[in-house]
Amino acid sequence: MRASEKIYEEVAELCSSYAPDGCGCSTRNDTREKVSCVTCKHFVDGAYCDIDLYDQIVLNHKLDQ
Repeated sequence: MRASEKIYEEVAELCSSYAPDGCGCSTRNDTREKVSCVTCKHFVDGAYCDIDLYDQIVLNHKLDQ
């Protein structure tokens, strides 16, 4: 992982393309886990967003400060 758990959660909350992976849920509202990049199907190899939204969200919302 390249960011803290808190940042991954904040990014996922702000991401319009968040899609739960592996929980059998169809939407963010159905998730039984915390919403986080690490539980999103677009977060691959535990390292990056394959649709390139992570960096945009962090920068636009100034989450890295």
